[in-house]
Amino acid sequence: MGGWGGNAPAVTIQTEGKAMYFHDEEHGNTAIIEKVKTFPYKGAPKKQTGFRLIVSADYDEGFIYHISLHETLEAAKDKLKTLAFTDV
Repeated sequence: MGGWGGNAPAVTIQTEGKAMYFHDEEHGNTAIIEKVKTFPYKGAPKKQTGFRLIVSADYDEGFIYHISLHETLEAAKDKLKTLAFTDV
């Protein structure tokens, strides 16, 4: 599935600290899922953990075309799958 000649995975994944990096060779995109602390709403008494998803186009000078925040890592990965990262 995906990759060169169908042998390598289309998406490579690398974990570094609180972030996961995904590279989609087939479509030329890079994604990052970062674990962040953020206020869930204006006036919230404390920050909560969330997962920020950022997707950029390598072929267009790293243009960022998607940013979203998710409550769970699985929700961020599910969104990533809808953006051509099917092997996540």
